[in-house]
Amino acid sequence: GALEYWDDYSNIADELDFAEIRENYNAAILLEPKFIAWSPNEEELIVNLQENNGIMRINVTSGKPLSVASYGLKDHSRIPVDILEDGTCDLRTYDSLFAMRNPDTISTIRYNDKTYVVTSNEGDYKKYEGFSERYKAKDLFTGSSFALPQMTVPTKIFDPQNIMSGHAALFNEECEGDKCVDGTRLSVGSVAIDYHSDPTNPIFYRMVLFGGRGWSVYELPENPDNLLKLVFDSRDYLERRGCESYPWAHNAALDEEFAPTTNLPNNTLWESTDDELREVLIEMNDPEQDGCFDQGDGTPGACPMGKNVDARSGYDGSGIERAAIGVACGRLVAVMATEKSSTAYLFDITNIATPALLDVFHLSEATQSKSPGLAYNDGTIGEIDPENMIFLPATESPTGKASVIWAGAHSGTISYWEFDCVEPDSTTVEQTEDNNSSSAGRFMKASYASLIFAAAMWATLG
Repeated sequence: GALEYWDDYSNIADELDFAEIRENYNAAILLEPKFIAWSPNEEELIVNLQENNGIMRINVTSGKPLSVASYGLKDHSRIPVDILEDGTCDLRTYDSLFAMRNPDTISTIRYNDKTYVVTSNEGDYKKYEGFSERYKAKDLFTGSSFALPQMTVPTKIFDPQNIMSGHAALFNEECEGDKCVDGTRLSVGSVAIDYHSDPTNPIFYRMVLFGGRGWSVYELPENPDNLLKLVFDSRDYLERRGCESYPWAHNAALDEEFAPTTNLPNNTLWESTDDELREVLIEMNDPEQDGCFDQGDGTPGACPMGKNVDARSGYDGSGIERAAIGVACGRLVAVMATEKSSTAYLFDITNIATPALLDVFHLSEATQSKSPGLAYNDGTIGEIDPENMIFLPATESPTGKASVIWAGAHSGTISYWEFDCVEPDSTTVEQTEDNNSSSAGRFMKASYASLIFAAAMWATLG
């Protein structure tokens, strides 16, 4: 249905040609597996289908799929989210707004005789030559018109006779005021639009974001025919707690586009890239365009992270790339970090349905006030874009203590962190809310050995 609509009836139909894929269509073509994990018994492959917001189980003996299931949606009419790009932490609820979790990586664990899948809900979308399923809200809700032709939108979402009365009012191109979210990226995929009933007149029945802005735990049923069970979801917890601890990094973004040009040493990317990326680097280092007049040392250059607050709020917010899980100090723990803003979290997940937050820390504190190039050159950069991490149990650690190795994709750095076990009365941990609670969480005295996550060293990859 979706292929037929976009190929024959959409406003870009003349630019598309889906004839071949429609003629030879097979669901497997569009599954787009992103990450694979073994089941704990090594009898199945658990395949993460990021852009499809789903998971597949494959029997490794037969090579046949056992089941495909959805991770479900987050309901932002109940769970607050920051999609307002105003330079502050402003988490709100919005009627008819949902989010796919779209995890990037997954981990499987066998615990208390049950198998669990831990998802890192980064966010991503389908894109092909000439087509992307990600639209700016203002490019859909254009005043009194809906931009996609031959498509019905319920009046509770969008009423062309009164554009400020529907749930999409703040998403409309003609919204006025400081609470407008018309730059938010929304899906035009089948998760938001019913193409199946009538491809000539689809129904846009809800607004859907990309990315769950946190992490989740699912119980994997023994019988593949049974439903995937959501045991825990971080809701708005990471976005909220990250902002409380590091407001200067809230939904911020640093990536390769913030690399130096000729204004700093160690400008390897500039020296080795093509003219197209060089144009982007020039723009990001020019204070008259997207750069800053002070990159941290009084000279112009790329902006520090502290100048990019809210840059990802309209996209995927606090997108988690990966979670590392292991045992430290006799507790089952999970360590994770946001991809674009390098804010890291340490959870005790021994009680897997109600994880406890032990620490929030930042992997690149220097970039609060320094450009990445400046911080790299003075050796304070830490990790930017922590794409991967490895958990080392005490038996495999070079120091004899449980440890984690972080890799910063855009900083070109690695760091080694280890756990120190301390006395049980020396700290307080924060218990996260459970799935049925609307409270903001509670504090409780730890009755077990707490964990201190201490940086042991960092090294620059030259």
